[in-house]
Amino acid sequence: MNEKQNNIRSEYKNLISITIAVIGVLGSIASIYALMSSQKKSNVSVDIISTTNVLDVNTDISNLDILYKSRSLKKDKQELKLMLVRVKNSGDEDILKTYFDEDVPFGLKISNGTIVEKPEIIETSNNYLRDKLSITTDSLGGVFFTPIIIDKASSFVVKLLLLFTEGESPELTVIGKIAGINNEIIPSYSEPELALPFFRQVFLGSFGVQIVKALIYFIIVLILIFSIFIISDNISDRKKKKNRKKKVEAFINSEDYTYRRIHDVIFEKYKEKKNWELSSIYKRIQDEDELNNRYHRILKNLEVEKEKSNRFKQYTDEYHSLQSNLKSYDKLISEGFISKEGERFIINKLMKDAMNDFIKFAELEKEDKYWFGKRRYRHIRYEDTEIE
Repeated sequence: MNEKQNNIRSEYKNLISITIAVIGVLGSIASIYALMSSQKKSNVSVDIISTTNVLDVNTDISNLDILYKSRSLKKDKQELKLMLVRVKNSGDEDILKTYFDEDVPFGLKISNGTIVEKPEIIETSNNYLRDKLSITTDSLGGVFFTPIIIDKASSFVVKLLLLFTEGESPELTVIGKIAGINNEIIPSYSEPELALPFFRQVFLGSFGVQIVKALIYFIIVLILIFSIFIISDNISDRKKKKNRKKKVEAFINSEDYTYRRIHDVIFEKYKEKKNWELSSIYKRIQDEDELNNRYHRILKNLEVEKEKSNRFKQYTDEYHSLQSNLKSYDKLISEGFISKEGERFIINKLMKDAMNDFIKFAELEKEDKYWFGKRRYRHIRYEDTEIE
């Protein structure tokens, strides 16, 4: 394996490591933010749905009067108003019975007006509220709700009939204490829900929410790109491997070739795209004298590196490289490319011819110019000797 292949693999591993690291960091940030923002909070919202006059007479008619409990509203300059109020659990968790303070009951208080009839629950979001919720009042304009379980997003609507002086408006405040709600609950007038434009919905939320959204989307895009890259790379490798298998079959079935089982080692290396290994074997088994001379150069250099290692009390990189080159001869013998007779290595002519014929047939010099094309081999110079 040469420097270029090492660099390619190193760059590929670095790319994967960087991608995983980026995804991990961004995922951690998003997780921390999500954890912080996912802390459950109790909250209750009180919305005034509507406030309407029970009888609205716009023209002053002298002979027309409105009586309530035998009293003239016109003479007393009073009006009757119907107010609908929605109470909703708008928090992130259910409100339990134990959350209510018995000494400071939860409810509503009316100012600048009088409750003339007992308030009614006219709508509930579930049957439990309908069956269990009840209302009590006092003489000071307080409307109190029995402490019951109010599930998350559950709500109920209260109808209030109010009597107040002309020219004034009844005021509604929230009273009582619910555990977990520290801010004052301020009633608001409910507005009809509008269908927001698409991009308004996309960018709905605070700046922090948008940052988390962007991080999550970025992580998803990275994962998708990485997955597509891996899948396409695997598909491409399978396709190339299939084509290489077909080329091997075509060579075996060619008229000028006689199949021998020992040749399978060449074909398997080609199928697995071990071109760097085929190229190294091909170069070594061309010249028998050079094969032996190279072996003796390795032994000579190995002795020198042993002395260096003893001096520095640790093995050098050159020592490990030479050991690897030395072991490659044992592998050539085990795979049948060479044999050893005494102190000399002999090239297997049948393997050499099969290798040369197959490389020519498969057009490896065109297919893989880096390994089989005419190029300058990078050498590591050691004293007066050059070793690949």
